[in-house]
Formats: sequence, C-alpha cells, structure tokens
Amino acid sequence: MVTVLQEMSSNVDPDDDLDVGETTTGSQPKGDDLATGPTQPPDESRDEESISRDVSADQPSSETPSTSSETTPDQVINSSDSLNYDSTPSLEDTAQTPSPLVPGSGISKGEDVHDGPSTDPSGVDTVGASPAVDKLDEGEEKCTDLSESTFVAYAALLFVICLNCYFNSIQCGFVFDDHKAVVSNMDIRPSTPLLEIFKNDFWGTPLFSDRSHKSYRPLTIMTYRLDYLLWALEPGGYHFINLVLHWALCALILRVFTMFFSQWYAFILALLFAVHPIHTDAIASVVGRAEPLSAILAISALWSYSKASGYRKATDWNYIAKTIALVTMATLCKEQGITIVGVCCAFEVLWLQKINIWEGLHLLKLMGSAPDEIPRWFVESLYRMVTLISAAALLIALRIIIMGAELPHFVEYDNPIAFSSYPVKQLSIMYLFPLNIWLLLNPYKLLCDYSGSTVPLIYSITDPRNLATLNFLGGLGALTYMALCGNSKLSRQISMALAFLVFPFLPASNIFFCVGFVIAERILYMPSLGFCMLVVIGLQQLTSKTRFRHLVYLGLAITVVFHGGRTARRNIDWISRDKLFEAGIHVTTLNSKLWLNYGHYFETNKEFQKAMVCYNASFESEWAVDNGALTEIGRLHWSKGDYVTADKYLALSQQKMAPAPVGGRYQHKYVQTFYYQARIRMVNKTDLPAAETLLKKAIRLNHLYEDAYIHLSDVYVMAEEIPKATGILRKYLTIDSRSCKALNALAALYKHSEMYDEAIRASEECLRYSPNDERSHHMIAEILETSQQEAGPDVKRAIIERYKKLAENARENKMAHLLRIADLYVQLEEYDNAIGYYTDVLKVRPEDESVFLAMGNAYMKQNKSQTAFKYIRRVIEMYPDHAPGWQRLGQLYVENLGKLEDGHKAFERCHQLDPNNLDCDHNICVVLAKNNQFLVAEKCFQQLSAKYPDLETVAKNSKKVSEVADKIRERERRKKEKDELAILEL
Repeated sequence: MVTVLQEMSSNVDPDDDLDVGETTTGSQPKGDDLATGPTQPPDESRDEESISRDVSADQPSSETPSTSSETTPDQVINSSDSLNYDSTPSLEDTAQTPSPLVPGSGISKGEDVHDGPSTDPSGVDTVGASPAVDKLDEGEEKCTDLSESTFVAYAALLFVICLNCYFNSIQCGFVFDDHKAVVSNMDIRPSTPLLEIFKNDFWGTPLFSDRSHKSYRPLTIMTYRLDYLLWALEPGGYHFINLVLHWALCALILRVFTMFFSQWYAFILALLFAVHPIHTDAIASVVGRAEPLSAILAISALWSYSKASGYRKATDWNYIAKTIALVTMATLCKEQGITIVGVCCAFEVLWLQKINIWEGLHLLKLMGSAPDEIPRWFVESLYRMVTLISAAALLIALRIIIMGAELPHFVEYDNPIAFSSYPVKQLSIMYLFPLNIWLLLNPYKLLCDYSGSTVPLIYSITDPRNLATLNFLGGLGALTYMALCGNSKLSRQISMALAFLVFPFLPASNIFFCVGFVIAERILYMPSLGFCMLVVIGLQQLTSKTRFRHLVYLGLAITVVFHGGRTARRNIDWISRDKLFEAGIHVTTLNSKLWLNYGHYFETNKEFQKAMVCYNASFESEWAVDNGALTEIGRLHWSKGDYVTADKYLALSQQKMAPAPVGGRYQHKYVQTFYYQARIRMVNKTDLPAAETLLKKAIRLNHLYEDAYIHLSDVYVMAEEIPKATGILRKYLTIDSRSCKALNALAALYKHSEMYDEAIRASEECLRYSPNDERSHHMIAEILETSQQEAGPDVKRAIIERYKKLAENARENKMAHLLRIADLYVQLEEYDNAIGYYTDVLKVRPEDESVFLAMGNAYMKQNKSQTAFKYIRRVIEMYPDHAPGWQRLGQLYVENLGKLEDGHKAFERCHQLDPNNLDCDHNICVVLAKNNQFLVAEKCFQQLSAKYPDLETVAKNSKKVSEVADKIRERERRKKEKDELAILEL
C-alpha cells in the first residue's frame, strides 16, 4: 500500500485511494512514508470536537460516512485544532537545516512538508480536511496513471475519431483570414530572414506600424514556414497538420487529466473534446492553428507544474523552470497561452493543497496577525505561485514593449459593444457570457464572424436577454460556491473545470480591454475543455446510480455521434469562401460584413450582378454608423465605369461616416470614399484639382492612408508636376520608411523620368526590408532590360536572377516569370537551360500552345529538327486554326528541313487564318525568292511594302529581290535581243 501511495503522490491526492476506515486494521505503515507527524492515538487533552473527528476517522470501512462530516466554516476558523497550527513549528524553529531550494525552510528536495498536524492512528495526515474528505463516491473509480497499453489503445481510438471528424477538412482551401496570415504573408517563405518573424506580427506587418494588429505569434508562424518547405501553398498539407495537432492535444488530455479523473472518465473527456463542433473554426481554418499549438504547450505546462511538488511537499525547481519555459512557448503561439498561469495557481491552491475558502481566509489572517505560525508547506506553495506569476508578469511586460506600449486600433463595426457607453456596454458584455456558453451547449448554428449587428446591443435593463445573464450568473455562482466552499474531491474537480473555463476566456471577454471581435469561436477552444470537464463531472455523478447508468451512456453515445457528424458537416462550410459566407448568411442576415465578403467573392469572379445584390443586402442590414456597404456599391459602379452612379453612392457614404475618429484618426474604411471620388475625377484628367482636394482630405483624416499618398502623386504626374509627385511620396516614407508600396511607386516615378539609377535604388531599398517583394524585383529587371537593350551576357544573367527571385516568391505570375527566364536563356543561346524552364511550365500548363512553340523554336536553334517538329506539330493537332503554329511550322520546313514547297503551303495556310500576320506574308515572299521565283517574289514584296511602308526589314528584302529581278529581266532582255539579232542574221 505504501508503495502504491508513493507512486501516486505526485499526481493524485494521498487520501483518494484509501478508505478512511481501513487503516485501523492490518500492518501500521511507516510514518516517513505518509506523514511527518506522530502515529500515537489522539491526545485526551484535545477538545471534544477534534477527538470526535479522529473517532469518526477510525470507523470501520463497512460503515458509510455521514455527509455531515464536512467541516463547517465556524469550525475551521475558530478551532486551531482543525488545522493544528498550534503544534506547527515556525520557520525559525525549522531553520537549523537550511535547504538550497528554499532558504531557511529546512526542506529538502522531494521531502514531505508537514507541520506536525494531528494524525489518525493510520498515520495519514488530516491537516485541513475532515476525516471523511476524499472518500470515493459510490461507483466512482480511482484516479490512477494510465498504463502504457491502455493509453496507446485509447489514443489510437481518439486518432480514428479525429480522422473521421476532420478528414474532409483536408479538402479545404485557404479561406477567410488564411489569405492574410499564410498566402500573402512573406514571413513564411524560406527566403525571408528568420529574424523577420520576431519583428512582425502574426499577419506579417511590422509590430511598430500603426496598422499592426499587435498579435505576436512567432512560433505559429514558424510552423507555417515548415509547412511551406514541405508543400509550398498547397492547403491540404496545412489542414492535415491542424488535424494531427488536434489529435495530439486530445491524447495529451487523456494522459494529463488522470490527475482529476479515472482512466475511463479521462478518455470520455478527451472524446467529448475531440468531437465538439465549436472547434471547427480552429481546426478547419489554417489560421486557427495557434489554438491547438498554444493549448498543447499550456497543458504541458500544467503537467510539468504538477510534477514540481505534491500535497504539502517541497519544490522541484527544475520542473518550475520547465513550466515557465512551456508557458512562454504557449504565449508565443497565442496570447491566450499565458492564462495557464491562473490555472496552475488554482491547481496549486484548490487541488494540490486542498485549501478551501475558509482555510484560505484563516491562512490570510495568520499572515497578518501571526506570520511565525504560517505552515512551511504554505510558504513553499506561495514561493511556487509567486515565481510563476512573476514570470507571467515579465512576459506581459515584454509583450507590451514589443507592441510599442500601444493597443491595436479596431474599427467600431467589428466590436460595437466595446465602444458603447454605460450601461449598454456593461449589459451587453455580461450577455456575451451566457451566449458563449450557449454555443458550447448547442454548437449547431455557427458563424465565422459575429461583427456588426449579429449580436444586437442591450440598451435597457428590461431587455429579456438579461434573464439569460442572470441565469448564467446564478449557475456560475452556485458552481463557484461548490468549488471554493466544499472540501471534497467533487468540489475540487469543479474548481479545476471552472479554472479551465474562465481563465483562458478572460482576455477575450472585453472586460479588461477592447478586443477586435464580439464573439470568436476559435477563442472557445481552450475554455471548451473546462466545459467538457463539467459535463464529465455530471456524467460521473449520474453513472454512480446503477439504474441510470445505461441510459446515461446511451445519451453520451448519441451526443458524440451528433457532435461528430455536425463537426464533419461544418468542415464543408470551410472548403471555400463562398460556402463559408453562404453558410453564415443562412444563420443570420444581420451581419453586414458577411454580405460584403460574399459580394467581394462574386466581384472577384466577375459576377457583378450577384455582387451588387450582396452589397445592397449589406446596406439594408447596415447599422447606424457604418458606411462600408455604400462605399462598396459606389466602388463597384466605379470599376464598371459607371462614374455618375458611383459618385452618387460615394457621396451618400460620406454622409454616413462616423461622427468621430477611432484611435485618434479615421479608419481606412471611412475615408476610402474620398479616395474613390478622387479616382473618378482622375479618369481622363477630367478634374485634377478636385481629385487633389479629395485625396488631401483623405490624408488629413487618416495620415497613414498609403493609397491616398500614392494616387496624389499620380495626380501630380498627370499635371506634369514631377517634383510635387516625388515630394508627396517622400513625405509618406518619413512616416513609414519600410513601405514597399510607396518605394515601388517612387521607383516607377523615377523610371518614368528615365532616372534609372534612382529607380533601382528605391526598389533595392524595398528589398532591404522585404527581400521577396515581387514588384521590386520586377521593376529592377524591367529597368535593366529597358536601359540596356543591347545588354551583354552578364547583364542578361543578372536579369535572369531577378526573374528567378520573382518566380520563387510569386503568388500569381510565376509561370510568366519562368517563361521570361527561358526566353532570356534562348537569347544567351543556352538552349538546354531554356528547355528545362519551358518543361517546368508545361507541367503546370500542359496545353499552352505558346510554350510548345517556344520549345520547338529552342530545338530548331539546336538543329534538332525532328524533336522541334514533334512540338510544333502538337500545336497544329490541338489547335488546327492556330496561325502562329502554321507560321512556325513553315519556318521549320524552310530553315531546318529545306522543304520549300511544304513551307510555302504552311505560310499560305497561316495567311488564310490571319491575313494581317506580317511574319506569314513576309515568309511567303521569302520562300518565293528562295525558290528562285524572283519576279513573283518581287511583286509579293512590292505589295507587302505598300502595306507596311515603314518596315525596314521588308524594304531591305524587297530591294534585294528587286535587284535580282532587275538582273533577271536584264539578262532576259539581252537574251531576247541576242535571239532577235540571230534571227535577223539568218
């Protein structure tokens, strides 16, 4: 028995596995193994209450303990014997043997820390707990460590379940926030210096930029970087990693939570967590990976903390150091990770040391009135918690420094509650708590976005939704009372469930500071673990009644099946943007942002009519202070060239602007109406002064509005005021010197002015901050080609290197860059390199006729006529009416195969398909000349020269053919004269 207790002491309560009455029989355990107090019977001099408790502890195990044996608050506070502090030596009394771990404590690493409490005859320490505490309820199993085989079996089953729930998420693309965090985030590219990850926020924006979201998650970005190395931008791999992380967390829950539950109930907890539909936002979206990563590290931190000590034992500071490291890593994955410190403190006080609120108050009273009487184990416990809290405070301080001591600025539309006044703000915030609990209870109407009017504000105390808040507060109060005032294993289980439910949710609650959302389902990833713990606790109590057990397990099975099915179905909504927004609109039509995003999707796909329907629906659902829908309607009319209608809607949008700036300036969405009105006036240079005025107003309302500066520069270029154009761009660069958009605009301006060296310097300045910027590399390549048209091999190779950089990091034009590289290799007569790049393009575009023709041309240059013929003939087979294909085939016949007749037929076919094809017409004339039909060729060239009088090549060849034709005619004339003279002589 002693051995079993020693093995379990670091993970479970020392009393949990003992039936209180059994210790009076059998052999007496050694005091060193269980407690440091004496093992003699109770002293008769103690009061009757203390003796009665000891007597109750000695009752035979066959008797059921009375539920009234719990210590009352008055007994705990008034009776020194209940905690036995009178017999507790002070720290000074125990300081004779100082410990290197706790100065002056006299405690050695791993030694039990007790303070001479009264013990029952079994030697089990009863300090701070009534004798009946922790006796197992009927039907309750003991909390023991999982055997390796059991763990592997349960974990394998969990993997199968996770795979069934989330396998279809592998088909999902990059949706919603994934584009900004992954697709357009250059920090995940291997060519970006690793240090940049620690300088930028989660979305790739420099942290000190005013536009930064201030979310700092470098470790999560590093996992995306590894993903990119494995499968570039193929989303399936990213989603599979999310699935694996979710399963890993479930397996970790199975392993760690045997501290709180039996093996079976720990498995049920992991099972409920695995299938809960609320997790689809975190797992089916790539950007949600921060949640499982942070949760894995956070729960690992709790596990490490549990090994740092035990029930009133000394501290293993190595595990405390590991805990702090894990908390730091969890926080670097997601800010929410730091809340595990609160969970660890709750674990220390309520679970590990079994201190309820009455004992806690008594200890606090001692700290103020009799500090010498404070138990050593309590001081040791405080050391652990203070160390952990201090580390957390340091992390928070570093986080504030990284953020530039400034919170991010959010648009009021994203979270109207945070910008409301008293009492609307308070009532609405409190209503969010039951609303989030309802999502955990009934996760069948889920949304990717809860902004705007999705959750209407509560303006009055008479709003019936306040009843939900009162019910929530009542339930939370009852659970908190059970957790803090009880002194049983059940109360401690509830306390840990509440810790997991509440602490991870607090940063997103809007109580302490404004956040950029009303509700976010992925934020409930960690709190849902606390919710599942409460469900398991209830299940544990219900199944203790034998007659209800089968019915309860049937309900559990039905819940798991329905939740798993709902999870799999919800994953389908995350496959693409349109499905996600459509699913959201089916849940609510009040969310203007969903309508706007749905409209953007249709606009991207050139379905302008559907886009307009969505924008109008957004306007109809719009709330009072937002002008986004009107701006989008105006912008859509602008993009279609309907400038009159666009101007009307943009003017209406100005009337609906927010009355005051947010965060000291107007947000982008409010001032872009001036930007688009200016763009209308820039068309055909109709009203450049008005455009200048509008753009200056946009800049005045938001001095960081980058596009306004760039287009104001364009206005000055149109007005031929180049110095002003340069000046306005340089002004913005004093605000944001790393803005590649402004640097590229400046480079384009210099190129326009043929200031090529300055243009290259501006582009290189951008590349210094963003080494993979596509536009800068392209600008330099263009300038090199433009400024050095007769470039030698070295310059061409430099241009090739630029295009290679472009191809490596390109999001849309990669194939175009590869083709340009191949063409440059052809110019360098490095045909094998060119063919290699053409082949790469054909793998992606297997029916691109231009690539087949380029391949054929490269083989023609190598005099590999048969291979060239295969590629060119392939074009004719795919596209019989492809004029350039017939032209290239004719060229192959004439130049490589010497088949003039076949070449002539090919050129004639090309002329039939494209009468204005200069190459075909010219080659027809050339074939006639090569076939010694100079007189016909001369006529052909004369017609061609009349059609293209300014073409030097045509004129030159026409002149040559005419000279030959003249000689032929002269020869024929002389021959004719000679023949006539001969006839006369006869």
